[in-house]
Amino acid sequence: MKKFSLREKITFILTSIVSVVVFFAAFAFYSLESYEEENSLEQKINFVLSINAAAIKEPLWHVDKVTIDQIIKEILKDQEIYKVEIIDERGLVFADIYNDKSIVDDPFIQEKSISYTNHKLEKKDIGLVKLYLTKYYFNERLETFLYQIIIFYFFLIIVLIISLYVVINQITKPLTNLTTIMNSRIEGNYKNKIPVSYLAREDEIGSIAATLKKEGDLIETEQNMSELKNIFMKRLPLAELLEEMIDCAKIILKIDRCSIFVYDKKNDELFTTVSHGLENKEIRIPKNAGLAGQCFMEGKKLVIEDVYKNSKFNKEVDKKTGFRTRDMIIVPLAKDEEELIGVIQYINKQERGFDKDDIERADVIAAQVSVALSNAILFEETLNLKNYQESIFQSLSNGVITLDKDYKIKSINNSAALMLDDKVTDSVEKSIEDVFVEDAEWIKNSLGKVRNTNEQEIILDTTITIKGVVKSINFTVTPLKDIHNQHIGSILIIEDITSEKRLLGTMSRYLNKEVLERVLEEDPTVLEGNQQDATILFSDIRSFTNIAEEIGALNTVSLLNNYFEEMVDCILDQGGILDKYIGDAIMAIFGVPFAKEDDADSAIFSAILMLKKLKTFNENRLLNNKKQIDIGIGINTGKVIAGNIGSSKRVEYTVIGDNVNIASRLEALTKFFGTPLLITEYTRDLLKNDYCIREVDIIKVKGKKKSVKIYDICDHLYESQKEKFNEILTEHNKGLDLYRNRKWDKALEIYTNLSKKVPDDKLYPELISRCKFIIENPPDSDWDGVWNMREK
Repeated sequence: MKKFSLREKITFILTSIVSVVVFFAAFAFYSLESYEEENSLEQKINFVLSINAAAIKEPLWHVDKVTIDQIIKEILKDQEIYKVEIIDERGLVFADIYNDKSIVDDPFIQEKSISYTNHKLEKKDIGLVKLYLTKYYFNERLETFLYQIIIFYFFLIIVLIISLYVVINQITKPLTNLTTIMNSRIEGNYKNKIPVSYLAREDEIGSIAATLKKEGDLIETEQNMSELKNIFMKRLPLAELLEEMIDCAKIILKIDRCSIFVYDKKNDELFTTVSHGLENKEIRIPKNAGLAGQCFMEGKKLVIEDVYKNSKFNKEVDKKTGFRTRDMIIVPLAKDEEELIGVIQYINKQERGFDKDDIERADVIAAQVSVALSNAILFEETLNLKNYQESIFQSLSNGVITLDKDYKIKSINNSAALMLDDKVTDSVEKSIEDVFVEDAEWIKNSLGKVRNTNEQEIILDTTITIKGVVKSINFTVTPLKDIHNQHIGSILIIEDITSEKRLLGTMSRYLNKEVLERVLEEDPTVLEGNQQDATILFSDIRSFTNIAEEIGALNTVSLLNNYFEEMVDCILDQGGILDKYIGDAIMAIFGVPFAKEDDADSAIFSAILMLKKLKTFNENRLLNNKKQIDIGIGINTGKVIAGNIGSSKRVEYTVIGDNVNIASRLEALTKFFGTPLLITEYTRDLLKNDYCIREVDIIKVKGKKKSVKIYDICDHLYESQKEKFNEILTEHNKGLDLYRNRKWDKALEIYTNLSKKVPDDKLYPELISRCKFIIENPPDSDWDGVWNMREK
């Protein structure tokens, strides 16, 4: 059975009530009209009877029939009277005249007696007048009246029904619709919209509609805000997250468009990859450009009612896109109180201008977007860092395995998987026993020790057996801790040194350790031989043969071992390579096989340290009543040939060439010039640091055609000695100029004076002797100031 709606029920009931009321009103009105008509007719007849009875009495008394007939004819002019009958006192019909004999309906008879008063004033009834009235005209009038009533009330009912329909549509229909909306909201459905026509009304319907709309907007806003929060919780790529954000903001604020600009620190720009109406095109603007730039630079919210009145707004964008921007809210997006990360724009409120609630919601959305954007940026940075770390993890040459506290593998890099002869994916979640079958016990013991002590353990040069193959490894276990310093697992670092050990065993016969290690780390091909720049250092113990004869073999070996221990550290600490020991001499190289910009300085530093350490070394020997020693150091820089040199049975990585020989000759000249350290001009020209340097001479060593300037360095001296050195340096250089300009006598005076000032300086006695020799044996006129060394 069909269920009728409230509107249909109200329409039916009201229509029924109106119809019944109208029916009874019409019936009552008709009855009243009929009654009044009959009453009017009766009054009319009575009046006619009264008048005509008086007129008839005389003729009737005098039996004047002609006069009576005339009177009756006058009476019959009234259509409703169709017969007049006069009865005399005897009861006989005196006169009987019809108006219309065809009328046969039931007549309405009204009669009145006729009285006559004689001369004696005696009143006497002399007859009776009867009027026969037809109801035909009476009924005709009533029917006409009834038709008029019916027509009138028919139109009245139609008007009432139409009025009721209009009223119902204006009241019951809105009420029904609003009730339906209310019921749907009770069920949680807020999608039904309040019609705009209801909201435009100023009556109770409009008030109810406005209340429902406000409530619906609040609920819808809360739902959309909740949805916005759900979006924020998603771990989406930044572009997708921003897309969902602006869609949700558009719904919440009921705006045409929304866009988010993010600050790019690297390029110092604002950019967006998401914006309604731009088809995912990226826009980049200077951080201070336009309204977005103004908001970002000032860090303040902008609410603009008409953007076309703002000089900062770029109207060209609207012209190009065909979009008309009206009003706008721009809110800065902040990572924290000090750092802004962008701005969000809300464009064109749809129904009206932005109100106070919209501005508050814009702030709330912006706050949520700020958090989400910060999290997304942080997530993206973290993901990039994770990928970066994973790439590093997988590219490590050492095997790395992470274990949980139950010793199950959680991650493993490619090197470890290759070492274990397994796949990365197959190794994860395996236990120690599954992977290190034969070595599980000692590895678990090591893991247990690290777990108990929470300290790293390193086991060098041990072995593990993988599928029957023994491998030499360096094994490191590092504890993993949580933020509460609790043990959560371990990291195993396995360095496979099987190949290195094999190579070391093969090459240790002819390569020193320093060269070998660098070769293994960098490029083994450098051992094959090449020409390159290098700085060569030679050192030698003075009068070592005499010392050895004096102290005996055992003490000589002890002396050399102790001496080399001190000197070699000075070389290695500065990045030099110990090339070889030559009896009591040391040969070191700086710049091979791998050159550095400061190789010359490193050699000088090494020499200075060697001389300083020698002082301490001699002091200790003196305390033990042992003889002190002196050394000489020569340093030269230049092209050398570096490579493996030797026979098939024994080769050695070393350097050869004229520049090596010059360094060796220079070391020998330290005894001749009485100074412990000499360097060539080629080394001096490459020095980057300041030193106490003194030019000694220009020499041509035996067997060489090219001369070379040589210098000594006094940085190894005590501070008081260095001060004196610096004081005499100007006078010393003056003496050299005089000497080379053939003014040997004046040079002799200067050297003699300097010898007195610094009696411990052994250079000046040699220069004094040379000046005297030249004065006595002057050289040729083409002498260039070069001293030829006739001894090696």
